Amino acid sequence: MNLQTEKVNNMKLIIDRREGESFVCEDENGKRVVIPCVQAENAEAGDIVEYADGSYKVLAAETDERRRRMNKLLDSLWE
Repeated sequence: MNLQTEKVNNMKLIIDRREGESFVCEDENGKRVVIPCVQAENAEAGDIVEYADGSYKVLAAETDERRRRMNKLLDSLWE
């Protein structure tokens, strides 16, 4: 697994899963990134987070839109 730990302002990540005290994420280029859970408070698997000012903030609107698109895609498979 390719892991990246460099923090870049405005870097957006999708949280894939939690492993212990870390979140395993994917960046916009498909690279795996591991971040400490304490830097992404209130985050959970599936959330889109952005790094800024020393922590990761959940981007609620983008996360909701992504979940809607994913649910629509899954629903279309059953039609």
